[in-house]
Amino acid sequence: MKVNAKILSLVMSVVMLMACTVTVCTAETNIEDLPEGNFTFIPTDPRERINSDGSFTFYFRHSLTSGKFTANSNTVRIDTGARVYDLATDSYYDDSNALFTVSLYKSNGVRVGRYLASADNAYGGISYPVTKGSTYYLYFEIQSDFTGTGKYISGWGKISPVTPK
Repeated sequence: MKVNAKILSLVMSVVMLMACTVTVCTAETNIEDLPEGNFTFIPTDPRERINSDGSFTFYFRHSLTSGKFTANSNTVRIDTGARVYDLATDSYYDDSNALFTVSLYKSNGVRVGRYLASADNAYGGISYPVTKGSTYYLYFEIQSDFTGTGKYISGWGKISPVTPK
């Protein structure tokens, strides 16, 4: 009797294993059946290009380095405005506690200056003394902890007078 119970138990285990395998194998998902708008493409190269008039946009979670540019004067002015973008709700909102720094660097990596900004939708900035004809770049860095939140800093700005490289 015990031998029959063991054999029956073994047969039932194999049948259950096959039934689970068949169920998993038949549960295929067609990618065309997924709703649109659930995928967001985030570039692997986080550098942003500065337009010919010095305007630019930015979108980052941790940090971002701009393209390089040449100063056309002995002073450049950097202005930015930003908001928080929430990936989960696909919406923007103002948050004066969402802080980031905007730093101006020479092309050799020496920092010229930086200022603290917030994602409160206010536009403003600061002027810095530079060497006319020298090459510079901007570096943006988050000061708020957005790790694992699906939130980004999304903004716009202008640096002038410069010529993008």
